[in-house]
Amino acid sequence: MVSATYRDAPFVEAVFEFAPTESTFTNDSLDHLVQKLEPGYTGRRDIQKTFAFGIEYSAGLVKPLRPPAPIDRHRRWNSDESRLVQYSADLCVFNALPAYTHFVDYLPAIEVLHRAYVEACRPKGTKFLGQRYINKIVLPSLDASPEEYFSFYPPKLPQTRHPGFSLTIVTKDLIGDGSGSVTLRLLFQGEEQEKPVYFLEIYARTVDHPPYPFTWDAALQWHKKAHEGIEEAFETALTSKCKSMLGLQPQ
Repeated sequence: MVSATYRDAPFVEAVFEFAPTESTFTNDSLDHLVQKLEPGYTGRRDIQKTFAFGIEYSAGLVKPLRPPAPIDRHRRWNSDESRLVQYSADLCVFNALPAYTHFVDYLPAIEVLHRAYVEACRPKGTKFLGQRYINKIVLPSLDASPEEYFSFYPPKLPQTRHPGFSLTIVTKDLIGDGSGSVTLRLLFQGEEQEKPVYFLEIYARTVDHPPYPFTWDAALQWHKKAHEGIEEAFETALTSKCKSMLGLQPQ
């Protein structure tokens, strides 16, 4: 299948996630990752602390669980900040940032990151895999009717043209066996220069602890299928009027 291309593609960010189980994340792991990734990521860098929380529901009562200690997530950008890698004990992530080209163009760099993480951290298995695309779609004017641009926008909402709005739907079973799905979210973000702004987020994710080893070959096959599902969801979410506005190119 040939991917559709747009003159004014609404791309904001693509995120490729690889969550391990039982990884070993030490100072030696960090040194190894820096050595392997340094040539391509010489730009800005920082450490972001991530927090988790949980609740337990039992006998009609909600009890907060003691949160685990925060996890340091190391982030490194390339020189023009068009790519970002992130890694920690619980996650390995590649971010594609503007100017985006095409999914296949990023696979060599994602492979380098994934293989470096495996060598450095020796994960025992896969907790989950995820692929997320975020798009920003600005409609022509405040008089524009969102239901004319988004195929799944509800037809009966308050009289105001662009009410506060967020809708999430599961659009596709990726594999056919219930082990992963594509979720689509549409969010009204407000106005920008007197034009309504919507964010369209499409997220493909496995269930927790899918039957995939934490290897590049297994991850690559899943991400290819996930990308097909994301492209299908994107095309389905937009009406022909929206595609024309974005400059759909003839194939």
